[in-house]
Amino acid sequence: MKKQPLLTNNKRSVQMAVFEHTGKNGGTWLSAAIKRPYKDQSGQWQHGSYSREQLEAVIELAQEALRFIAERSETNTAA
Repeated sequence: MKKQPLLTNNKRSVQMAVFEHTGKNGGTWLSAAIKRPYKDQSGQWQHGSYSREQLEAVIELAQEALRFIAERSETNTAA
């Protein structure tokens, strides 16, 4: 079963998702994936490089993911 992301967003064809992971010892952590998927000429999904505008989106999405992860970390630490 594929894990569903806790948070997703996309801007200018760039996608971001935050996932929760569980280690062997039961500890958990969050990670973010940022990518720009596209279909090549043969119809296969690829992940590409970024234009200037897309790099701005990468920065914005990375900051959003970082805020989300930091807030979740603070909540879990306080609990």
